[in-house]
Amino acid sequence: MPNANVGVDVDVEDLRAESDALIVCTGATWPRDLRLPNRDADGIHFAMEFLQENTKSLLDSELQDGDYISAKGKDVIVIGGGDTGNDCIGTSMRHGAKSVVNFELLPKPPASRAPDNPWPQWPRVFRTDYGHTEVAAHFGSDPREYCISTKEFVLNDEGELKGLNTGMVVIRMERLGTGTHLSL
Repeated sequence: MPNANVGVDVDVEDLRAESDALIVCTGATWPRDLRLPNRDADGIHFAMEFLQENTKSLLDSELQDGDYISAKGKDVIVIGGGDTGNDCIGTSMRHGAKSVVNFELLPKPPASRAPDNPWPQWPRVFRTDYGHTEVAAHFGSDPREYCISTKEFVLNDEGELKGLNTGMVVIRMERLGTGTHLSL
């Protein structure tokens, strides 16, 4: 039952009795905000706001209602990786973005599993998803920049977003016993 409130719309004991397995997949619809100078400037959007408005407009009117955040002709920077960031990259490409860059805080993952990342752990390896492939096909290179920390949103004299101040994150990996320690 999609969009149900477990414990209100449906009883958890009924779910257990009717099912061999119960998997709860909630998704991350509440954003993790960057508390940076000028964060409230126009043109800075949460990923889910961008994606949900796009999907609703696409389903309602094939984007003809204009009731979405358009990336058409814009220089787009997606802060953060993962599936949601990839969806923002791909959506921006389909809108006709002028350019797309993806800032990732962590270093580029290795091509294959490290000895301290055995199965059944999630494989921490380099992956290219559809959004990265679309950008590379159109612009000639992968959009991801690694070890980038956003420090400030920069505004022009009219108070409009004109760029970002960033810094390179130095990450040192130290082997401590059987594990690895990450220092930022």
